[in-house]
Amino acid sequence: MIHKMLMIVGLCISISVTAQSDDPGIPPGGDPDINEVPLDHSVWFLLIAGSFYGLYKVNRIEDNKA
Repeated sequence: MIHKMLMIVGLCISISVTAQSDDPGIPPGGDPDINEVPLDHSVWFLLIAGSFYGLYKVNRIEDNKA
């Protein structure tokens, strides 16, 4: 179970790095308004990876207490 969670975290991080390399970034001419910038896919994958890593750490701490 724990190894599967770590594999999911690694997969999400690698997908986020790949998604960032495809992102063209901010267009020339200055920064757009913050309301106009959507969250790209890399941010969502990093949030998912962080959630799974947090679950892994909580489960690991609970296993050490038992």
